[in-house]
Amino acid sequence: YVRPGSERDREIKRVVAAAGGGVAILIIAVLVALFFGRWISRPVGRLAAAARGVHTMEIADLPMLPRSVFRELDEAAAAFNDMRAALKWFAMYVPRKLVARLVVQGEDARVDSEERRVTVLFTDITGFTGLSEQLSASETARLLNEHFSLLATCVDSEGGIIDKFIGDSLMAFWGPPLGGDDHAESACRAAIAMRDTMRRFNERRRMLGEAPI
Repeated sequence: YVRPGSERDREIKRVVAAAGGGVAILIIAVLVALFFGRWISRPVGRLAAAARGVHTMEIADLPMLPRSVFRELDEAAAAFNDMRAALKWFAMYVPRKLVARLVVQGEDARVDSEERRVTVLFTDITGFTGLSEQLSASETARLLNEHFSLLATCVDSEGGIIDKFIGDSLMAFWGPPLGGDDHAESACRAAIAMRDTMRRFNERRRMLGEAPI
């Protein structure tokens, strides 16, 4: 003989146990979903942050994105890394500040020709042909890389734009489309900074037993 009350109590316990098990499964499912959601969203966040870095053309500071086990995310990371490599070379030959300005302007950017007054600065290493004949190819490349790196810092600190490198020469300009009316003064300050920088550079070369330039 089973008393009705006992049967009712067992049914209630089964319902409570089933409900508890369902809640536990639901909590586990939510935790698993959060874990996988963060796992998936992390590379997406890295891609978004790196893509925002392209806006400033600071290509050297952009990280290489890691590969992903998800095919779509892996393809996106690979495409971004390829774009980063291409932009790195592009930034070496195109004025970065000018490109960044065009990026900010977006689709409304205009590159129509117009006549404006600017200040242009050229540098040249005196007697470079004779000096390079005494150096190996790697030594010549090292000298030019260090020399141009120092000069580029002077140009950049005064808001100038490097237009091109021509052998041992550098061409930079100040004024439109980025500079103000004081572009001549900025160029002169850059030239003075170059002079002082090259003096210190030559002092180091003399200490190393190398010919000054």
